[in-house]
Order: sequence, then C-alpha cells, then structure tokens
Amino acid sequence: MKLTMDNVMIEITRKCNMSCEHCLRGDAQRKELSDKDIDTFFSKVFYISTLAITGGEPSLAPHKINTIIDCAKKYGVGIGNFYIATNAKVITNDFLLAVMRLYCYCDENELSSLNYSNDDYHDEITDENIKRLSVFSFAGPRYNTPPRQGEYELNEGRARENGIGSHDLDKVHFNDLESHIYLNAHNDDIHITQMDVYLNAKGNITSNCDLSYKNQDKKQNIICHVDDMTGQAFIDYVKKFIKE
Repeated sequence: MKLTMDNVMIEITRKCNMSCEHCLRGDAQRKELSDKDIDTFFSKVFYISTLAITGGEPSLAPHKINTIIDCAKKYGVGIGNFYIATNAKVITNDFLLAVMRLYCYCDENELSSLNYSNDDYHDEITDENIKRLSVFSFAGPRYNTPPRQGEYELNEGRARENGIGSHDLDKVHFNDLESHIYLNAHNDDIHITQMDVYLNAKGNITSNCDLSYKNQDKKQNIICHVDDMTGQAFIDYVKKFIKE
C-alpha cells in the first residue's frame, strides 16, 4: 500500500551561504539528506500533489533535486507541481538544469514556481542571477510587498534568538482523523490531505515545515523516521492530537 500526499516538503540540505538574522532554521549545518532516505521515501509514495524543495539553501544541492527526480521515476511516483525558494546568491547551471528536469517531470505545472528572496533580511541579489532565473516563466520574486526589518513573523531559530519573531507557532491540533487522512477501506488507499509532510535532512518526518532545526528533533514533533513511514504511522500521530 502506497501513500498519496497533498503537500510534501523535502529538506535536501542544511547548508547555506547566507546567515540571515531572521532564519527560522537556525545556524546552518553541514548536512544533506541521504540518497538512501530519498529512495526509501519515494518507494512508499504513489502521488504527490505539491512538492516543495527546501533547506538550507536548495541551490547548493542540485544533485539532490536530481536524486528526487530519479527516485520518483524509479518508483513511478507522480508529482503535480513544485515550489522552490532560493536566496539566489549563487545560481549555477547545474541548479537551473535540475529545476528544468523537475518542471518537465511534473504533470500539472500551472502552480509550479521558483521564487527568489527579495526582503531586507537577505543579501541583495545580483542582476546577473535574476537574469539567469528569468529563463523560467515560473520564476519571480518571493514577495510583492517585501517584509522589512522588524516585520518578521515566525518566532523560531535565529529570529527567536534575535528577538524579531512576532509570534510563536500554533500548537499542532487535529479536530478529526478523516479531515486529514482519507481512508478507502475498499482498496486500502491512504491519502494524507490537510496535513504537511516534511522530510528533513535527518530522514525524520514531521507535520510542520516551520520548525527550527532544534525543534525538529523534539519527540512530539516527529511522526516517524522515513524507514518506518506507513499510513498507520500518520494515523497514530493524528490520533494523539484529536480531542476526546
């Protein structure tokens, strides 16, 4: 039995070439998601509606984007659309080619997008790198009205350390199992619906994409390791938070 998922985020690397004071992850780490964990994840999935490639800085690990595509092909996993956000400090040919491969693989690209950071917290992007990204019709700035210094919201990671996060994350809460996990008893299908599935660089699955590296390690935030990812693991996790 394989899983269908609406929203999947894959943290391909924790490396970064900036040290932004608002970073919700915290300090960069010299760690990448292993090819083995990527392979294991896709071996258990049937279809992903929206796939977000995240980090760290995704442009530093185009080889991991290629591994994702290769594993999706290997197991026949369909992907509807994708989202990637980059600081665009370095835009290599390898990164552009990996993004193009992903675009060509997805089957519903109307919502696919590649955004570059354009707020006060990130280093300024060179015109050359913006030009390189502009080869894609789906690429553009992340914000129409960029947040300015002191306007950052999430109180996680370095934002918390620097006192610029305006609010803490909401606690995980699920009203009922059926609204988040659709079960089809006739053919044993399990569809993860109103729930984020976040595969981090350590191979752990969490249900929140806005956690610092430190908080990703807390037991209450981990659904399971990818080796143990099953429909039942998601069901058990949601049941823990359902009000009696």
